[in-house]
Amino acid sequence: MITKDEPGLTSLQRGIAKKEQFAMVLKEYLPKVEGAVVELGVHKGLGIEILLEALKDAGQKRHIYGFDSWEPFPQLQSPDLIEQSAAIRLTRDHISQTPLLVKAYLINEGYSMNDFTLIKGWIKDSLPSFDKPIALAMVDLDVYVSYKETLPILWPKVSIGGAVFFDEYNSSKWPGCKVAVDEFLMAVPHKLEGGFRWWAQKL
Repeated sequence: MITKDEPGLTSLQRGIAKKEQFAMVLKEYLPKVEGAVVELGVHKGLGIEILLEALKDAGQKRHIYGFDSWEPFPQLQSPDLIEQSAAIRLTRDHISQTPLLVKAYLINEGYSMNDFTLIKGWIKDSLPSFDKPIALAMVDLDVYVSYKETLPILWPKVSIGGAVFFDEYNSSKWPGCKVAVDEFLMAVPHKLEGGFRWWAQKL
């Protein structure tokens, strides 16, 4: 099983693998599932770009909504075994981005503002008011507390049959993700699927 931090894969190779998996799920599992595509944890916008390309490959037209605080990481908890120095570096990288930089990047790559919407704010505060059904969600929140807070808000908004991807599931770098996801999935009807990224189908 390939994980996010598996050595030997370039960023391009990881991006291609993600795009192919997203496109497969969109075509085989979600052609009749109503809803938008959501990314929770946008950072530089590379995930949105991959999702836009996957939608193109799947022949589907769905709007993408990207949520991010673009703020420092929340306080790490015991399930997050990452070294504090690494967390500080990642926080500095995270807050160096802004929605304006992400928009500029995506427009420069040839995408239209009509294809995506960026929503800035802590996801636990901004996601509750999101009132559109979700067909596919990519959750890329790194740490335990972010997954723990977000999944109970996200799951009711996902259409039956929809897919929720967990970017750091089974990643040795971000072990808090799997802990939080496993805790949450115990309480909801789902089917957990593997692949380049683990994901759950809502039943």
